[in-house]
Amino acid sequence: MIHYLKGKLVAKSPTFVIVEVGGLGYRVNSPLSTYAALPPEGSAVNLYTHLHLKDDGISLYGFLKEEERDFFLLLTSLSKIGPKSALRMLSSLSIPEFKKAVKEGDLTTLIRTPGIGRKTAQRIILELNDKIEAKEPRANSGL
Repeated sequence: MIHYLKGKLVAKSPTFVIVEVGGLGYRVNSPLSTYAALPPEGSAVNLYTHLHLKDDGISLYGFLKEEERDFFLLLTSLSKIGPKSALRMLSSLSIPEFKKAVKEGDLTTLIRTPGIGRKTAQRIILELNDKIEAKEPRANSGL
């Protein structure tokens, strides 16, 4: 697995970036939140990554924040949610918005994501609610 890339930002677009590391240019798929926060082309950049292997190829996904990458991995752990769907979700909603929608069972917010219908949103809420609660720090009970 490639945990992160540290190099020069050669090119950027809303859906991917090119990062040069040691003379190699890596095409890295990324959400809109990463694109919006990227430095100018030619600048140094550090992306937390996930390497996804499938029958028809290899894809690299990258995020400016490790929290975004970890949430992306959490989304892809759900049934019938692949990396492209997870990337669309992270491009449509921030992590706090997403967590709030899941905790409140807010289907309308989740359905705003292109390609996510009512049934998928219901499944996301059902599967993700327990996983989010398990990862959230527990409040000090005072004992």
